[in-house]
Amino acid sequence: MSHTLRALALGLTLLSALTACAGQVKQAHSPPSMPAIRINRPSPFAGSYLLIPPAGTGLGSRMTIHLQPDGGVRFIHDYFNNDPIEETGVWKESRGKTATITLTGFDNGRRYNKPDVITFRLIGDHLVAVKYDYYIHGYRGLRLKRTMRPRPYRSMAP
Repeated sequence: MSHTLRALALGLTLLSALTACAGQVKQAHSPPSMPAIRINRPSPFAGSYLLIPPAGTGLGSRMTIHLQPDGGVRFIHDYFNNDPIEETGVWKESRGKTATITLTGFDNGRRYNKPDVITFRLIGDHLVAVKYDYYIHGYRGLRLKRTMRPRPYRSMAP
């Protein structure tokens, strides 16, 4: 009988040791936590837009607006006879309904005394100015057609 008790005690000791080791092994080999990868979708406004005035308007130019996913904006006026004029600034989306661009100067570093602020609405594939300075941009308004959308990108940021 003492032999049986001794074997039983030895068996329980081994079982308890194996259980303790199993818990340690499981913890030691658990995979490290990976940072979350998010797919960032740019604003529906982000992209490039083009305006070519209709023939007969006397406006021999092409305007391109690039709304960059990082919030930067480039507004390029190409008159086909000189170097294009490029205005720069920032833009932000407001509740998914409008985008407001604030042009602060030229790409050569010259800054405006007063920023030029234009609010756009996205209608289909057109960026349409709904609030702007008529003296700068005229009474005909600005209606630019989308030419390119940015692609979604991966972010490793927390």
